[in-house]
Amino acid sequence: MGARLSHEVDTDWHIELTATATGSIEQCIIAEIPRAQYSALFETARQDFSAFIKNSGVDSTGHVKPAVELRFTGAAFFDGWHLTHGKHGDCNVQPGGLWELHPVFKVEQP
Repeated sequence: MGARLSHEVDTDWHIELTATATGSIEQCIIAEIPRAQYSALFETARQDFSAFIKNSGVDSTGHVKPAVELRFTGAAFFDGWHLTHGKHGDCNVQPGGLWELHPVFKVEQP
């Protein structure tokens, strides 16, 4: 997967995913992991995500390189707020970016 990371004002981890390392941002989905204080599941998901990308770098634009193949499990959420509140990451302005996995409660290797 290709991934771009950004931190939200609400401190959710906002992860823009593509199907392949070089996949087009026009075909993306967002995974958001809430703050650890809300659930031990979120704390574990954050820790696991961090561990899985530890051998990759995160460049100045937030891209994870080299890309890592991961599986995210969470609730499907249509976030229409992005339609009316302007750019919220590169993926959110794409049709698929209106759908998110939010909250993500599990991150694992396939």
